Amino acid sequence: MYKADAVPFDYAVPASSEVRSSSLTSVVTQLHLASSNMSVDSVADELALMDVDGHSSRQPGALKKANILSLPTNVLINVFAKACPSPYDNRLLYVLSMVCKKFAAVLRQPNELWSVMMLSLPRLQEGPRLASFVAWALPRAAGVQELTVRFTNHHQAMKFQVLVGLFGVSLRTLGMSPGCHGAVPLQQPTLNLIGYCTGLETLELTSDAVMTRDLSPLSLVRGLECLQVTSFNDPVSYAIHPAILTLTSLRELSLRALSLELIQDGISMLKNLEVLEVVGARSLRLEPGIGMLAKLKSLEFNSCEIHQTSSSPQQAPWCPPLGGLVSLTSLTFLSPRKFGQMIPAPVMELRALRRLKLLRIASKQFAPLMLPPGFASLAPTLTEVVLESADWPAIPQALFQLTQLRLLAVRASGLRDLTAQISMLRELRRLDVSRSRDLEVHEDIPWASMTSLRSLDLSECRHLRVTTALTGLAELPQLRVISLHGCTAATQPSDAALNKLLKVIKANKPVRVKVIIQRKDVDYTLHELHDLDNMDLS
Repeated sequence: MYKADAVPFDYAVPASSEVRSSSLTSVVTQLHLASSNMSVDSVADELALMDVDGHSSRQPGALKKANILSLPTNVLINVFAKACPSPYDNRLLYVLSMVCKKFAAVLRQPNELWSVMMLSLPRLQEGPRLASFVAWALPRAAGVQELTVRFTNHHQAMKFQVLVGLFGVSLRTLGMSPGCHGAVPLQQPTLNLIGYCTGLETLELTSDAVMTRDLSPLSLVRGLECLQVTSFNDPVSYAIHPAILTLTSLRELSLRALSLELIQDGISMLKNLEVLEVVGARSLRLEPGIGMLAKLKSLEFNSCEIHQTSSSPQQAPWCPPLGGLVSLTSLTFLSPRKFGQMIPAPVMELRALRRLKLLRIASKQFAPLMLPPGFASLAPTLTEVVLESADWPAIPQALFQLTQLRLLAVRASGLRDLTAQISMLRELRRLDVSRSRDLEVHEDIPWASMTSLRSLDLSECRHLRVTTALTGLAELPQLRVISLHGCTAATQPSDAALNKLLKVIKANKPVRVKVIIQRKDVDYTLHELHDLDNMDLS
Protein backbone atom coordinates (compact mmCIF):
# COMPACT_ATOMS: atom_id res chain seq x y z
CA MET A 1 0.00 0.00 0.00
CA TYR A 2 1.20 3.51 -0.73
CA LYS A 3 0.19 6.48 1.41
CA ALA A 4 0.88 9.86 -0.09
CA ASP A 5 2.39 11.35 3.04
CA ALA A 6 4.07 8.27 4.52
CA VAL A 7 7.63 8.49 3.16
CA PRO A 8 9.63 10.11 0.38
CA PHE A 9 8.86 8.73 -3.04
CA ASP A 10 12.23 7.10 -3.64
CA TYR A 11 15.42 6.41 -1.81
CA ALA A 12 19.07 6.83 -2.61
CA VAL A 13 20.65 3.60 -1.46
CA PRO A 14 23.97 4.29 0.31
CA ALA A 15 26.90 2.28 -0.94
CA SER A 16 27.65 1.05 2.56
CA SER A 17 24.24 -0.62 2.76
CA GLU A 18 24.91 -2.95 -0.12
CA VAL A 19 24.94 -6.54 1.07
CA ARG A 20 27.46 -8.56 -0.88
CA SER A 21 28.19 -11.66 1.16
CA SER A 22 25.87 -11.66 4.13
CA SER A 23 24.13 -14.87 4.99
CA LEU A 24 20.38 -15.30 5.21
CA THR A 25 20.72 -15.55 8.98
CA SER A 26 22.01 -11.97 9.26
CA VAL A 27 19.35 -10.67 6.87
CA VAL A 28 16.60 -12.32 8.90
CA THR A 29 18.04 -10.70 12.00
CA GLN A 30 18.13 -7.24 10.40
CA LEU A 31 14.56 -7.46 9.08
CA HIS A 32 13.17 -8.68 12.42
CA LEU A 33 11.40 -11.59 10.76
CA ALA A 34 12.02 -13.71 13.84
CA SER A 35 9.47 -13.25 16.59
CA SER A 36 10.38 -12.99 20.25
CA ASN A 37 9.62 -16.69 20.72
CA MET A 38 11.64 -17.97 17.76
CA SER A 39 15.37 -18.09 17.29
CA VAL A 40 17.05 -16.91 14.12
CA ASP A 41 18.09 -20.48 13.34
CA SER A 42 14.51 -21.73 13.52
CA VAL A 43 13.34 -18.98 11.16
CA ALA A 44 16.07 -19.85 8.70
CA ASP A 45 15.05 -23.51 8.91
CA GLU A 46 11.45 -22.57 8.19
CA LEU A 47 12.50 -20.61 5.11
CA ALA A 48 14.58 -23.56 4.02
CA LEU A 49 11.54 -25.81 4.10
CA MET A 50 9.25 -23.23 2.49
CA ASP A 51 7.58 -24.36 -0.72
CA VAL A 52 8.17 -21.62 -3.30
CA ASP A 53 6.77 -22.10 -6.81
CA GLY A 54 6.67 -25.85 -6.35
CA HIS A 55 10.29 -26.18 -5.21
CA SER A 56 11.29 -26.83 -1.64
CA SER A 57 14.42 -27.70 0.25
CA ARG A 58 14.33 -30.52 2.80
CA GLN A 59 17.66 -29.69 4.41
CA PRO A 60 17.29 -27.49 7.53
CA GLY A 61 20.11 -25.01 7.75
CA ALA A 62 20.78 -25.11 4.01
CA LEU A 63 19.86 -21.45 3.62
CA LYS A 64 22.11 -20.28 6.41
CA LYS A 65 25.12 -20.29 4.10
CA ALA A 66 23.29 -18.96 1.02
CA ASN A 67 24.24 -15.56 -0.37
CA ILE A 68 21.28 -13.19 -0.23
CA LEU A 69 22.10 -11.87 -3.70
CA SER A 70 21.68 -15.35 -5.16
CA LEU A 71 18.04 -15.68 -4.13
CA PRO A 72 15.63 -15.42 -7.09
CA THR A 73 13.39 -12.39 -7.30
CA ASN A 74 10.20 -14.41 -6.79
CA VAL A 75 11.61 -15.83 -3.53
CA LEU A 76 12.40 -12.36 -2.23
CA ILE A 77 8.92 -11.15 -3.16
CA ASN A 78 7.35 -14.03 -1.22
CA VAL A 79 9.52 -13.35 1.82
CA PHE A 80 8.70 -9.63 1.73
CA ALA A 81 4.99 -10.40 1.40
CA LYS A 82 5.05 -12.65 4.45
CA ALA A 83 6.95 -10.03 6.43
CA CYS A 84 4.26 -7.39 5.84
CA PRO A 85 1.39 -7.69 8.33
CA SER A 86 -1.27 -6.69 5.78
CA PRO A 87 -1.51 -5.62 2.14
CA TYR A 88 -2.97 -2.38 3.51
CA ASP A 89 0.07 -1.68 5.70
CA ASN A 90 3.29 -2.12 3.76
CA ARG A 91 5.42 0.44 5.58
CA LEU A 92 8.08 -2.22 6.03
CA LEU A 93 8.65 -2.19 2.26
CA TYR A 94 10.05 1.32 2.44
CA VAL A 95 12.58 0.17 5.04
CA LEU A 96 13.50 -2.88 2.97
CA SER A 97 14.19 -0.71 -0.06
CA MET A 98 17.05 0.94 1.86
CA VAL A 99 18.79 -2.32 2.83
CA CYS A 100 20.64 -2.87 -0.44
CA LYS A 101 20.45 -2.22 -4.16
CA LYS A 102 19.13 -5.74 -4.75
CA PHE A 103 16.11 -5.11 -2.50
CA ALA A 104 15.58 -1.66 -3.98
CA ALA A 105 15.52 -3.10 -7.51
CA VAL A 106 13.02 -5.81 -6.54
CA LEU A 107 10.73 -3.31 -4.82
CA ARG A 108 10.82 -1.03 -7.84
CA GLN A 109 9.23 -3.69 -10.04
CA PRO A 110 5.46 -4.09 -10.59
CA ASN A 111 4.44 -7.06 -8.42
CA GLU A 112 1.84 -8.06 -5.84
CA LEU A 113 3.63 -6.11 -3.11
CA TRP A 114 2.18 -2.91 -4.59
CA SER A 115 -1.23 -4.33 -5.47
CA VAL A 116 -3.05 -2.02 -3.00
CA MET A 117 -2.81 1.78 -2.80
CA MET A 118 -4.71 4.31 -0.69
CA LEU A 119 -4.35 7.95 -1.68
CA SER A 120 -5.60 11.24 -0.30
CA LEU A 121 -5.46 13.61 -3.25
CA PRO A 122 -5.04 16.89 -1.30
CA ARG A 123 -1.63 15.67 -0.18
CA LEU A 124 -0.58 15.25 -3.82
CA GLN A 125 -0.12 18.95 -4.38
CA GLU A 126 0.53 20.34 -7.82
CA GLY A 127 4.15 20.85 -8.68
CA PRO A 128 7.23 18.94 -7.47
CA ARG A 129 5.38 16.68 -5.05
CA LEU A 130 2.97 15.41 -7.69
CA ALA A 131 5.82 14.99 -10.18
CA SER A 132 7.82 13.08 -7.55
CA PHE A 133 4.87 10.77 -6.92
CA VAL A 134 4.51 10.06 -10.65
CA ALA A 135 8.22 9.23 -10.89
CA TRP A 136 7.89 6.87 -7.91
CA ALA A 137 4.68 5.19 -9.11
CA LEU A 138 5.49 4.79 -12.81
CA PRO A 139 7.74 1.68 -12.55
CA ARG A 140 5.31 0.03 -10.09
CA ALA A 141 2.04 1.01 -11.81
CA ALA A 142 1.47 -2.24 -13.67
CA GLY A 143 1.21 -4.14 -10.36
CA VAL A 144 -1.45 -1.91 -8.77
CA GLN A 145 -4.83 -3.67 -8.78
CA GLU A 146 -6.73 -1.96 -5.95
CA LEU A 147 -6.92 1.80 -5.51
CA THR A 148 -8.81 3.82 -2.88
CA VAL A 149 -8.97 7.57 -3.47
CA ARG A 150 -10.26 10.27 -1.13
CA PHE A 151 -11.17 13.70 -2.47
CA THR A 152 -11.49 16.91 -0.47
CA ASN A 153 -11.00 19.80 -2.92
CA HIS A 154 -12.03 21.16 -6.30
CA HIS A 155 -8.89 20.03 -8.15
CA GLN A 156 -9.85 16.37 -8.02
CA ALA A 157 -10.37 15.82 -11.77
CA MET A 158 -6.84 16.83 -12.76
CA LYS A 159 -5.21 14.66 -10.09
CA PHE A 160 -7.49 11.71 -10.75
CA GLN A 161 -6.64 11.96 -14.45
CA VAL A 162 -3.00 11.44 -13.50
CA LEU A 163 -3.95 8.34 -11.47
CA VAL A 164 -6.04 6.92 -14.32
CA GLY A 165 -3.11 7.42 -16.67
CA LEU A 166 -0.86 5.52 -14.28
CA PHE A 167 -3.07 2.69 -13.03
CA GLY A 168 -6.15 2.63 -15.28
CA VAL A 169 -5.07 -0.39 -17.30
CA SER A 170 -4.19 -2.67 -14.36
CA LEU A 171 -6.92 -1.60 -11.88
CA ARG A 172 -9.42 -4.26 -10.78
CA THR A 173 -10.86 -2.50 -7.69
CA LEU A 174 -11.55 1.22 -7.31
CA GLY A 175 -13.02 3.08 -4.34
CA MET A 176 -13.84 6.80 -4.48
CA SER A 177 -15.13 8.83 -1.54
CA PRO A 178 -14.84 12.25 0.12
CA GLY A 179 -12.02 12.51 2.61
CA CYS A 180 -14.11 14.01 5.40
CA HIS A 181 -17.57 15.29 6.26
CA GLY A 182 -18.44 18.39 4.29
CA ALA A 183 -15.79 17.77 1.64
CA VAL A 184 -16.42 18.62 -1.99
CA PRO A 185 -18.50 15.83 -3.59
CA LEU A 186 -17.41 13.89 -6.64
CA GLN A 187 -17.59 16.13 -9.69
CA GLN A 188 -18.82 15.09 -13.12
CA PRO A 189 -15.38 15.38 -14.82
CA THR A 190 -14.01 12.99 -12.20
CA LEU A 191 -16.79 10.46 -12.78
CA ASN A 192 -16.23 10.66 -16.53
CA LEU A 193 -12.70 9.33 -16.07
CA ILE A 194 -14.02 6.02 -14.65
CA GLY A 195 -14.87 4.99 -18.20
CA TYR A 196 -11.13 4.71 -18.96
CA CYS A 197 -10.66 2.02 -16.28
CA THR A 198 -12.02 -0.69 -18.54
CA GLY A 199 -10.60 -3.58 -16.51
CA LEU A 200 -12.50 -2.76 -13.31
CA GLU A 201 -14.28 -5.62 -11.53
CA THR A 202 -15.26 -3.82 -8.29
CA LEU A 203 -16.30 -0.17 -7.93
CA GLU A 204 -17.38 1.75 -4.81
CA LEU A 205 -18.72 5.31 -5.12
CA THR A 206 -19.54 7.39 -2.05
CA SER A 207 -20.50 11.05 -2.28
CA ASP A 208 -23.23 13.65 -1.96
CA ALA A 209 -25.87 13.30 -4.69
CA VAL A 210 -23.76 10.85 -6.70
CA MET A 211 -26.89 9.03 -7.91
CA THR A 212 -28.16 12.28 -9.49
CA ARG A 213 -24.98 12.65 -11.56
CA ASP A 214 -24.51 11.35 -15.08
CA LEU A 215 -23.29 7.77 -14.54
CA SER A 216 -23.21 6.87 -18.22
CA PRO A 217 -19.38 6.35 -18.12
CA LEU A 218 -20.09 3.19 -16.11
CA SER A 219 -21.55 1.58 -19.22
CA LEU A 220 -18.01 1.52 -20.68
CA VAL A 221 -16.80 -0.80 -17.91
CA ARG A 222 -18.18 -3.99 -19.41
CA GLY A 223 -16.50 -6.39 -16.98
CA LEU A 224 -17.78 -4.78 -13.76
CA GLU A 225 -18.99 -7.45 -11.32
CA CYS A 226 -19.50 -5.62 -8.00
CA LEU A 227 -20.93 -2.12 -7.65
CA GLN A 228 -21.67 -0.21 -4.44
CA VAL A 229 -23.14 3.29 -4.65
CA THR A 230 -23.68 5.36 -1.50
CA SER A 231 -25.51 8.62 -2.17
CA PHE A 232 -26.66 11.09 0.49
CA ASN A 233 -28.10 14.61 0.59
CA ASP A 234 -29.86 14.02 -2.71
CA PRO A 235 -31.93 17.01 -3.90
CA VAL A 236 -34.54 14.87 -5.71
CA SER A 237 -35.93 11.34 -5.69
CA TYR A 238 -34.93 8.94 -8.46
CA ALA A 239 -34.99 5.42 -9.82
CA ILE A 240 -31.93 3.26 -10.50
CA HIS A 241 -29.78 5.03 -13.07
CA PRO A 242 -30.20 3.51 -16.58
CA ALA A 243 -26.42 3.19 -16.96
CA ILE A 244 -26.34 0.73 -14.04
CA LEU A 245 -28.98 -1.40 -15.76
CA THR A 246 -26.68 -1.86 -18.76
CA LEU A 247 -23.98 -3.60 -16.69
CA THR A 248 -25.02 -7.12 -17.60
CA SER A 249 -21.91 -8.63 -15.98
CA LEU A 250 -22.88 -7.39 -12.47
CA ARG A 251 -23.03 -10.08 -9.78
CA GLU A 252 -23.39 -7.84 -6.70
CA LEU A 253 -25.26 -4.53 -6.49
CA SER A 254 -25.55 -2.43 -3.32
CA LEU A 255 -27.56 0.81 -3.38
CA ARG A 256 -27.35 2.91 -0.22
CA ALA A 257 -29.48 5.90 -1.05
CA LEU A 258 -32.18 7.64 0.98
CA SER A 259 -33.88 9.10 -2.08
CA LEU A 260 -34.14 5.92 -4.12
CA GLU A 261 -37.86 5.60 -4.85
CA LEU A 262 -38.16 2.94 -7.55
CA ILE A 263 -36.58 -0.34 -8.57
CA GLN A 264 -37.90 -0.46 -12.10
CA ASP A 265 -38.60 -3.36 -14.44
CA GLY A 266 -35.29 -2.70 -16.21
CA ILE A 267 -33.42 -4.43 -13.41
CA SER A 268 -34.43 -7.71 -15.03
CA MET A 269 -31.71 -7.01 -17.65
CA LEU A 270 -29.07 -7.83 -15.01
CA LYS A 271 -29.21 -11.52 -15.83
CA ASN A 272 -26.10 -12.45 -13.80
CA LEU A 273 -27.02 -10.58 -10.61
CA GLU A 274 -26.60 -12.76 -7.51
CA VAL A 275 -26.72 -10.26 -4.60
CA LEU A 276 -28.98 -7.19 -4.33
CA GLU A 277 -28.86 -4.92 -1.27
CA VAL A 278 -30.95 -1.78 -0.79
CA VAL A 279 -30.26 0.38 2.28
CA GLY A 280 -32.14 3.37 3.66
CA ALA A 281 -34.64 4.03 0.86
CA ARG A 282 -37.36 6.19 2.46
CA SER A 283 -40.17 5.62 -0.04
CA LEU A 284 -39.41 2.60 -2.17
CA ARG A 285 -41.60 0.99 -4.81
CA LEU A 286 -40.88 -2.35 -6.46
CA GLU A 287 -41.88 -3.23 -10.00
CA PRO A 288 -42.35 -6.84 -11.19
CA GLY A 289 -38.97 -6.90 -12.91
CA ILE A 290 -37.25 -7.66 -9.62
CA GLY A 291 -39.01 -11.02 -9.61
CA MET A 292 -37.37 -12.05 -12.89
CA LEU A 293 -33.75 -12.28 -11.71
CA ALA A 294 -33.25 -16.00 -12.15
CA LYS A 295 -29.69 -16.07 -10.73
CA LEU A 296 -30.36 -13.88 -7.68
CA LYS A 297 -29.29 -15.68 -4.49
CA SER A 298 -29.52 -12.98 -1.80
CA LEU A 299 -32.03 -10.11 -1.50
CA GLU A 300 -31.81 -7.64 1.40
CA PHE A 301 -33.82 -4.54 2.31
CA ASN A 302 -32.21 -2.66 5.19
CA SER A 303 -34.09 0.20 6.91
CA CYS A 304 -36.29 0.73 3.87
CA GLU A 305 -39.76 2.27 3.93
CA ILE A 306 -41.56 0.23 1.33
CA HIS A 307 -44.42 2.12 -0.34
CA GLN A 308 -47.93 0.77 0.25
CA THR A 309 -50.60 1.01 -2.45
CA SER A 310 -53.40 -0.30 -0.26
CA SER A 311 -54.80 0.75 3.10
CA SER A 312 -55.22 -2.82 4.34
CA PRO A 313 -52.50 -3.55 6.92
CA GLN A 314 -52.83 -7.30 6.43
CA GLN A 315 -51.92 -7.16 2.76
CA ALA A 316 -48.53 -6.48 1.22
CA PRO A 317 -49.29 -5.04 -2.22
CA TRP A 318 -45.78 -3.60 -2.36
CA CYS A 319 -44.35 -7.05 -2.98
CA PRO A 320 -44.50 -8.15 -6.65
CA PRO A 321 -44.59 -11.80 -7.76
CA LEU A 322 -41.33 -13.57 -6.88
CA GLY A 323 -41.80 -16.85 -8.73
CA GLY A 324 -38.96 -16.02 -11.13
CA LEU A 325 -36.38 -15.97 -8.31
CA VAL A 326 -35.64 -19.66 -8.71
CA SER A 327 -32.16 -19.40 -7.14
CA LEU A 328 -32.96 -17.13 -4.17
CA THR A 329 -31.72 -18.70 -0.94
CA SER A 330 -31.65 -15.68 1.43
CA LEU A 331 -34.34 -13.03 1.99
CA THR A 332 -33.75 -10.33 4.62
CA PHE A 333 -35.81 -7.41 5.93
CA LEU A 334 -33.92 -5.35 8.53
CA SER A 335 -35.86 -2.66 10.40
CA PRO A 336 -38.51 -2.33 7.67
CA ARG A 337 -41.05 0.48 7.84
CA LYS A 338 -44.66 0.06 6.71
CA PHE A 339 -44.01 -3.64 6.31
CA GLY A 340 -47.54 -4.67 7.24
CA GLN A 341 -48.74 -7.35 9.61
CA MET A 342 -48.20 -10.33 7.33
CA ILE A 343 -45.19 -11.82 5.59
CA PRO A 344 -45.93 -11.22 1.88
CA ALA A 345 -47.66 -14.11 0.15
CA PRO A 346 -45.22 -14.05 -2.84
CA VAL A 347 -42.54 -15.30 -0.43
CA MET A 348 -44.28 -18.69 -0.65
CA GLU A 349 -43.18 -18.84 -4.31
CA LEU A 350 -39.50 -19.03 -3.36
CA ARG A 351 -38.92 -22.75 -3.67
CA ALA A 352 -35.14 -22.52 -3.07
CA LEU A 353 -35.36 -20.28 0.04
CA ARG A 354 -33.10 -21.41 2.88
CA ARG A 355 -32.83 -18.31 5.09
CA LEU A 356 -35.61 -15.90 6.07
CA LYS A 357 -34.75 -12.98 8.32
CA LEU A 358 -37.19 -10.30 9.52
CA LEU A 359 -36.17 -7.85 12.24
CA ARG A 360 -39.05 -5.50 12.92
CA ILE A 361 -38.74 -2.28 14.90
CA ALA A 362 -40.19 -2.74 18.38
CA SER A 363 -43.29 -0.59 18.92
CA LYS A 364 -46.36 -0.67 21.13
CA GLN A 365 -48.46 -0.10 18.02
CA PHE A 366 -47.33 -3.35 16.41
CA ALA A 367 -49.81 -6.19 16.04
CA PRO A 368 -48.66 -9.82 16.02
CA LEU A 369 -46.87 -10.86 12.85
CA MET A 370 -49.05 -13.11 10.70
CA LEU A 371 -47.79 -16.00 8.61
CA PRO A 372 -49.50 -16.36 5.23
CA PRO A 373 -51.46 -19.49 4.30
CA GLY A 374 -49.19 -22.16 2.92
CA PHE A 375 -46.15 -21.03 4.88
CA ALA A 376 -45.38 -24.67 5.61
CA SER A 377 -44.80 -25.21 1.88
CA LEU A 378 -41.30 -23.83 2.45
CA ALA A 379 -40.45 -26.82 4.67
CA PRO A 380 -38.36 -28.79 2.13
CA THR A 381 -35.70 -26.07 1.80
CA LEU A 382 -36.04 -23.56 4.67
CA THR A 383 -33.34 -24.17 7.28
CA GLU A 384 -32.98 -20.79 9.04
CA VAL A 385 -35.70 -18.49 10.36
CA VAL A 386 -34.76 -15.35 12.30
CA LEU A 387 -37.62 -13.15 13.55
CA GLU A 388 -37.55 -10.20 15.91
CA SER A 389 -40.42 -8.24 17.51
CA ALA A 390 -42.98 -10.67 16.12
CA ASP A 391 -45.24 -10.12 19.17
CA TRP A 392 -46.19 -13.78 19.67
CA PRO A 393 -47.28 -15.26 23.01
CA ALA A 394 -46.28 -18.68 21.65
CA ILE A 395 -44.49 -19.97 18.57
CA PRO A 396 -47.07 -20.46 15.77
CA GLN A 397 -48.00 -23.96 14.70
CA ALA A 398 -46.83 -23.28 11.12
CA LEU A 399 -43.21 -23.02 12.27
CA PHE A 400 -43.30 -26.47 13.80
CA GLN A 401 -44.04 -27.87 10.34
CA LEU A 402 -40.68 -26.65 9.02
CA THR A 403 -39.03 -29.95 9.82
CA GLN A 404 -35.69 -29.08 8.18
CA LEU A 405 -35.00 -26.06 10.39
CA ARG A 406 -31.50 -25.89 11.82
CA LEU A 407 -31.74 -22.37 13.26
CA LEU A 408 -34.87 -20.87 14.83
CA ALA A 409 -34.60 -17.45 16.45
CA VAL A 410 -37.67 -15.68 17.83
CA ARG A 411 -36.19 -12.75 19.73
CA ALA A 412 -37.85 -9.97 21.69
CA SER A 413 -41.26 -11.21 20.61
CA GLY A 414 -43.04 -11.48 23.95
CA LEU A 415 -43.03 -15.28 24.10
CA ARG A 416 -44.63 -16.64 27.27
CA ASP A 417 -44.62 -20.38 26.66
CA LEU A 418 -42.08 -22.80 25.25
CA THR A 419 -44.05 -26.01 24.86
CA ALA A 420 -43.32 -29.63 24.00
CA GLN A 421 -44.11 -28.93 20.33
CA ILE A 422 -40.59 -27.59 19.95
CA SER A 423 -39.40 -31.21 19.93
CA MET A 424 -41.03 -31.62 16.49
CA LEU A 425 -38.02 -29.82 15.03
CA ARG A 426 -35.69 -32.82 15.13
CA GLU A 427 -33.00 -31.19 12.94
CA LEU A 428 -32.79 -28.02 15.03
CA ARG A 429 -29.22 -27.08 16.03
CA ARG A 430 -29.77 -23.69 17.57
CA LEU A 431 -32.81 -22.32 19.39
CA ASP A 432 -32.82 -18.62 20.31
CA VAL A 433 -35.77 -17.27 22.32
CA SER A 434 -33.79 -14.50 24.01
CA ARG A 435 -35.30 -11.26 25.34
CA SER A 436 -38.62 -12.94 26.13
CA ARG A 437 -39.25 -11.30 29.49
CA ASP A 438 -42.04 -13.55 30.77
CA LEU A 439 -40.99 -16.85 29.19
CA GLU A 440 -41.92 -20.10 30.92
CA VAL A 441 -40.39 -23.40 29.85
CA HIS A 442 -42.85 -26.28 30.20
CA GLU A 443 -41.76 -29.37 32.05
CA ASP A 444 -43.10 -31.85 29.49
CA ILE A 445 -40.56 -31.01 26.77
CA PRO A 446 -38.82 -34.25 25.69
CA TRP A 447 -35.34 -32.80 25.38
CA ALA A 448 -33.79 -36.21 24.73
CA SER A 449 -35.58 -36.43 21.37
CA MET A 450 -33.87 -33.27 20.09
CA THR A 451 -30.68 -35.08 19.22
CA SER A 452 -29.24 -32.28 17.04
CA LEU A 453 -29.68 -29.30 19.40
CA ARG A 454 -26.33 -27.73 20.22
CA SER A 455 -27.13 -24.23 21.45
CA LEU A 456 -29.99 -22.85 23.56
CA ASP A 457 -30.16 -19.08 24.09
CA LEU A 458 -32.40 -17.95 26.98
CA SER A 459 -30.53 -14.70 27.66
CA GLU A 460 -32.41 -11.64 28.92
CA CYS A 461 -35.47 -13.72 29.87
CA ARG A 462 -35.79 -11.70 33.06
CA HIS A 463 -38.45 -13.71 34.91
CA LEU A 464 -37.34 -17.18 33.84
CA ARG A 465 -36.69 -19.57 36.70
CA VAL A 466 -34.70 -22.77 36.58
CA THR A 467 -37.07 -25.69 37.16
CA THR A 468 -36.99 -29.41 36.51
CA ALA A 469 -37.87 -28.52 32.89
CA LEU A 470 -34.42 -27.05 32.38
CA THR A 471 -32.71 -29.76 34.35
CA GLY A 472 -33.69 -32.07 31.49
CA LEU A 473 -31.27 -30.20 29.23
CA ALA A 474 -28.58 -32.56 30.47
CA GLU A 475 -30.24 -35.22 28.30
CA LEU A 476 -29.37 -33.39 25.07
CA PRO A 477 -26.64 -35.51 23.47
CA GLN A 478 -25.15 -32.74 21.28
CA LEU A 479 -25.55 -29.77 23.64
CA ARG A 480 -22.61 -27.35 23.68
CA VAL A 481 -23.93 -23.95 24.85
CA ILE A 482 -26.61 -22.75 27.26
CA SER A 483 -26.96 -18.99 27.75
CA LEU A 484 -28.75 -17.72 30.86
CA HIS A 485 -27.14 -14.28 30.74
CA GLY A 486 -29.48 -11.62 32.08
CA CYS A 487 -31.98 -14.08 33.53
CA THR A 488 -32.23 -12.29 36.86
CA ALA A 489 -34.60 -14.73 38.51
CA ALA A 490 -32.74 -17.79 37.28
CA THR A 491 -29.21 -16.86 38.26
CA GLN A 492 -29.45 -16.07 41.95
CA PRO A 493 -26.55 -17.57 43.92
CA SER A 494 -28.99 -19.28 46.28
CA ASP A 495 -31.04 -20.90 43.49
CA ALA A 496 -30.87 -24.63 44.31
CA ALA A 497 -32.38 -25.59 40.94
CA LEU A 498 -29.62 -23.72 39.10
CA ASN A 499 -26.93 -25.43 41.12
CA LYS A 500 -28.57 -28.77 40.42
CA LEU A 501 -28.63 -28.02 36.68
CA LEU A 502 -24.92 -27.22 36.70
CA LYS A 503 -24.07 -30.37 38.61
CA VAL A 504 -26.20 -32.60 36.39
CA ILE A 505 -24.69 -31.21 33.21
CA LYS A 506 -21.18 -31.50 34.55
CA ALA A 507 -21.75 -35.04 35.76
CA ASN A 508 -23.71 -36.45 32.81
CA LYS A 509 -22.11 -34.84 29.77
CA PRO A 510 -19.14 -36.71 28.31
CA VAL A 511 -18.29 -33.63 26.19
CA ARG A 512 -17.68 -30.06 27.24
CA VAL A 513 -20.62 -27.71 27.65
CA LYS A 514 -20.46 -23.95 28.14
CA VAL A 515 -23.00 -22.44 30.49
CA ILE A 516 -23.06 -18.65 30.37
CA ILE A 517 -24.28 -17.07 33.62
CA GLN A 518 -23.06 -13.52 34.01
CA ARG A 519 -23.51 -11.63 37.25
CA LYS A 520 -22.12 -8.15 36.85
CA ASP A 521 -18.64 -8.68 35.40
CA VAL A 522 -18.23 -12.34 36.34
CA ASP A 523 -18.55 -15.11 33.78
CA TYR A 524 -19.33 -18.48 35.37
CA THR A 525 -18.26 -21.04 32.77
CA LEU A 526 -17.95 -24.77 33.22
CA HIS A 527 -15.80 -25.44 30.19
CA GLU A 528 -14.69 -23.82 27.00
CA LEU A 529 -16.82 -23.87 23.87
CA HIS A 530 -16.13 -26.37 21.12
CA ASP A 531 -16.57 -25.58 17.42
CA LEU A 532 -20.18 -25.54 16.19
CA ASP A 533 -19.35 -26.63 12.64
CA ASN A 534 -18.88 -22.98 11.61
CA MET A 535 -22.63 -22.36 11.83
CA ASP A 536 -23.98 -18.90 11.07
CA LEU A 537 -25.56 -18.04 14.42
CA SER A 538 -26.79 -14.56 13.57
